[in-house]
Amino acid sequence: MPDTANSFFLHSAKSVAYGLIAAILLMLLLSLPAALIVQLTPLSESVLPGLAIVINALGVFAGGAVAGYVSKRHGLLIGLLTAALLLLVMLLFGSTTVTELPAKCVYFMLCGMIGGVFGIR
Repeated sequence: MPDTANSFFLHSAKSVAYGLIAAILLMLLLSLPAALIVQLTPLSESVLPGLAIVINALGVFAGGAVAGYVSKRHGLLIGLLTAALLLLVMLLFGSTTVTELPAKCVYFMLCGMIGGVFGIR
């Protein structure tokens, strides 16, 4: 019995790690065109928070989908874990204010879970 639990934990950890890496890479890749759009067009910097939300949502969704795809099961849970770890990483290394934290938690968890479900299909 312990082998099964250990195997499940290792497989889930591997899935979440792949999802976390995919989400971070996609967020970085999407940040470059967003910066170029703001720099090269007459758009003001006031659109950056909206672009950041879209980039975060797409990254978390993709991370959950990759994690669900690698896991092949428990997509909702794996996507949620991926989103929670990504949120923790962003809280540790980012500049999230207390006022935007509840909204960020909600859309991170929702996007991660939906991505995880899509990933197992």
